[in-house]
Amino acid sequence: MSTISRAGAALLLGFALFALLAVVGFATVASVERSSRARDSARAALLSSERLLAAVVDVETGQRGFVLTGDPAYLEPYRGGLARHDRALQALHRDIAGLPGMAAHLAGLDERVRQRIGIARHIVATRETAGAGVARRQMEELQGKQVTDAIRRQVAGLQRSLLEAIAGWEARTAEVTLRARWTAGALALLGTALILAGILVMEQERSRRRDAERALQEANLGLEARVAQRTAELELAREQLQTFARRLDRQVEGERRRLAREVHDQLGQVFTALKLTLANLATRHPEAAAPVGGAMDLLDEGVVTARRIASELRPPLLDDLGLAAAIEHRAQRFHEESGLRCEVDLRDADRLTPEQSLQLFRIVQESLTNVARHARATRVSIDGGIDEGAYRLVVADDGRGMGEPRPSSLGMLSILERTLLSGGVLAVDSAPGHGTRIDVRLPLRPQGETSCES
Repeated sequence: MSTISRAGAALLLGFALFALLAVVGFATVASVERSSRARDSARAALLSSERLLAAVVDVETGQRGFVLTGDPAYLEPYRGGLARHDRALQALHRDIAGLPGMAAHLAGLDERVRQRIGIARHIVATRETAGAGVARRQMEELQGKQVTDAIRRQVAGLQRSLLEAIAGWEARTAEVTLRARWTAGALALLGTALILAGILVMEQERSRRRDAERALQEANLGLEARVAQRTAELELAREQLQTFARRLDRQVEGERRRLAREVHDQLGQVFTALKLTLANLATRHPEAAAPVGGAMDLLDEGVVTARRIASELRPPLLDDLGLAAAIEHRAQRFHEESGLRCEVDLRDADRLTPEQSLQLFRIVQESLTNVARHARATRVSIDGGIDEGAYRLVVADDGRGMGEPRPSSLGMLSILERTLLSGGVLAVDSAPGHGTRIDVRLPLRPQGETSCES
């Protein structure tokens, strides 16, 4: 076979391998896109299920609060849940329609949701027309909470299946991508070798030397491109991790809010019922007034404890009056619990976003806990305000300090994570015998700019 024939055959085979590489790449992209669409639909279904469950819980909470207290303010979450549940249910059906094997998880969910909404509407109407006593009896007879619990269990099962499916799609995508990379690398390497072989056969020594230098330059360019791509992937992964951490933190705070509401509503209802029962017992049996009075005192302590637990889970002042009022209240309670002086001076806290306010409150909460446990201090100061375009919060004590700041400890790690979640910077200054100073700086948005995060 002539030199030209050998070179032509090598070139043709090389180009054929590159064509095969293009086909493999296209098939890989199509497979990854299919998995990505399914994963996105599953994530959307997760969000829709959370919204549906939140709407149902709001309906139950508002109905229960209105029946027990008669306060029209409880009808706000009730009406909001009524307005949202149908949209959330439709969105859940739409998001799950294209996911294989998931439709079975929705069996009976529509009926249960409609049943729970109907129960709530009936009980609220009964409370408005027939009074609290009849409405309470209807609550016990209709068993709306059991229906809500069944909805929770069904939604939880659906969410577990969705998370498992998401994990499977991600694993499949990673496997396909890895296999495609190895295949593409092998094909590209073999095709390049064949093309270079054809050129080397046709060219003289000087041409071969020049082609080798060109190949080296191309390899360098490819390496730089891969380094840039890897850098971009790592940056994207870091951003996704921060987004996940923020979403997880919001979910934790949402669960805290829900638990605080449950503690406040459920235990408040039980304590109120017990006090009414004991008051009725004391009226019927005057000789039992003394022990009944002691029991009612214990119930009062239980009410105070329930309120304290609910406040620890989610301070209502933070939502109602803002960061400054919430930290003032926390500092007062810290003084009452530990006996340490706690001075607070917060300015311009209204410039912070709600998420930043929440993170700063948790940072102060964790800092005060560390002071009470470890510092052996006599006073603590909390100072906050705008400083050079950022919001700066400083928590300082006059305790024994640390030999060396330990950002790996659980308390300091929590403070650091919350600072980073808000895009801020943390500085810790501590020395033996000179106390500890926690310095947090958070970026401020320009006046009038609002957050678009949900």
